[in-house]
Amino acid sequence: MPKGPGSQDLSSATLDELLEYMRAAAALFGWDGTDMRRLLVESTTNANLRTALYNGATLIGQGATPADAFTQLSNVLAAAGFQHLYNNATWDRERNNYFILDVVPLAARTATFNTAAQVNYNHRGIRVDIEITTFSGTSPTLTCTIDLENEANSPNFDALRAQGIPVATGAIESAAFYNTLTAYPGLLQDITTLYFRQFNIVVPRVFRLTFTLGGTTPSFTYAAGITWMI
Repeated sequence: MPKGPGSQDLSSATLDELLEYMRAAAALFGWDGTDMRRLLVESTTNANLRTALYNGATLIGQGATPADAFTQLSNVLAAAGFQHLYNNATWDRERNNYFILDVVPLAARTATFNTAAQVNYNHRGIRVDIEITTFSGTSPTLTCTIDLENEANSPNFDALRAQGIPVATGAIESAAFYNTLTAYPGLLQDITTLYFRQFNIVVPRVFRLTFTLGGTTPSFTYAAGITWMI
């Protein structure tokens, strides 16, 4: 007497009933590579039935941690591509406004200092905040410039057209103060107000900050951060 799963009696079933039963049973069982297993609601002890998309052996939506300079986006759904922007060579993550505190760590310096090259992913402008804690010397000055990368002769840098922005000049009443330098398209250009300068320019893909000291035996202890603005 033939039995079905669960000891159901199939001895009096017609051929059509047997076929119908087999179709129903096939929908409830799956092959796990070794045996047939029932497909049940997911739990900690039961197998489960899921739908997944694969790119070869890679599950779509899984792979490397999101990063910049992706060469391709084949391991994610196309919708995820809208979170990246193409830079004419690779894919970068799209940014919002944000602030980087220690582009220039707080330290005493007695000579010109250049930051590492800064990569502008999708921002139109920046604001540089400079904090000076102490200084010494005769008529000491500290000048900050935004150096733009010369794309025709990379990685050389050309100084900003309106370069030579003094952030400290001559005798200063307080040894602790802040200075800001803003570069953003559409700003009312101001290159004369002490401790506050702004420029009507678009910040390019790559630039750096240069800090130049003047006077006799100058020494400045300072730090700087960058606010990136879209």
